[in-house]
Amino acid sequence: MAKIKVSAGQLDVFINKGLAAAGTTQVDIMGHSQAGLVNEKDGWSCQGSQDWGVGAPATHGTSVSGIVELGRSLNLYDPATKVLNEFYASCMQMVYDSTFLKDLSKDGNTSPGVKYFYLATKYDEVVTPYTRSFLRHTNANVTNAVIQDYCEKDITEHVLLFVNPLAFNILENFFSPSPKPQEFDCLTFFDK
Repeated sequence: MAKIKVSAGQLDVFINKGLAAAGTTQVDIMGHSQAGLVNEKDGWSCQGSQDWGVGAPATHGTSVSGIVELGRSLNLYDPATKVLNEFYASCMQMVYDSTFLKDLSKDGNTSPGVKYFYLATKYDEVVTPYTRSFLRHTNANVTNAVIQDYCEKDITEHVLLFVNPLAFNILENFFSPSPKPQEFDCLTFFDK
């Protein structure tokens, strides 16, 4: 709910405590939605991250299914921004043309040595269009995918991607020390 830089700082403290307790220097991180922004560049957070997997990330912001444009056309955007900044400051930072996002991505969205797996859904109604989830500065350490690449019948939207068994399996495979190409019988995941 706070500004994203505040959340990133809180995550940084949590991760550093965990690294110290485990006696290690690197950690893998799995997140959802706004979490795709807290590990972005600029050294805000997660200096020790090795692998970063995130579902439905708000990497390049959102129009929230056109609500942003509608609010602007009705002259409601600025008043709504004032209200939302009081109790949900990160919300307005995730609007696709926010100063925050422009500053965050001006030098790219990745850090050297970190592997990224960004999993989106074509049916996302929060991060719209869903392609704004993807990292644009791609390299060998970046994978952008939609869950429909693995199961074209999957109609999971933004919120439920976080608890989707298939999405979890895809990300779990990414974090595996030896990820294997997998073929999914995707419909069996919905029986569970």
